[in-house]
Amino acid sequence: MVAQRYDRPMITRPIAPADLEAIHALLRAEELPVEGVNGALAAAFVAEVEGELVGVAALEHHGEHGLLRSVAVAPAHRGRGLARELSENVAEEAAARGIEALYLLTEDAAGYFQRLGFELMPRDDAPEAIQSSAEFAELCPDTAVLMRRSATVPARVTR
Repeated sequence: MVAQRYDRPMITRPIAPADLEAIHALLRAEELPVEGVNGALAAAFVAEVEGELVGVAALEHHGEHGLLRSVAVAPAHRGRGLARELSENVAEEAAARGIEALYLLTEDAAGYFQRLGFELMPRDDAPEAIQSSAEFAELCPDTAVLMRRSATVPARVTR
């Protein structure tokens, strides 16, 4: 899909195995965990600008729940709706897979994700399937907040 909001042609598409090295580099640059991202390749999306991978978002499937993870956009390409579009691609994929709710963990982007319809919730209230994920149990610090939204309801983008 080609985004119209961007000043240069931007394409979001499902991930390809050849993207892995660039995805790892982007996640490391943003200080996000790369562990486990290979397992989310079947439901991940990237953004490209002029052939350069500039954004990523992935879905981990845990039964009837999904974990939105690895949402990152290169600094030079922020503020143009790429993270929102990638996150919505993941939500659409989650809904197509029968996932009812999306969860995420974040240390510093809660305000952003609230604008996409996610709501804060206590970590202890996470479903067992989410709590037992590597992202929840090992990779994200205890200071990361848990957020949830329906996978089937389009984001309410607010400013």
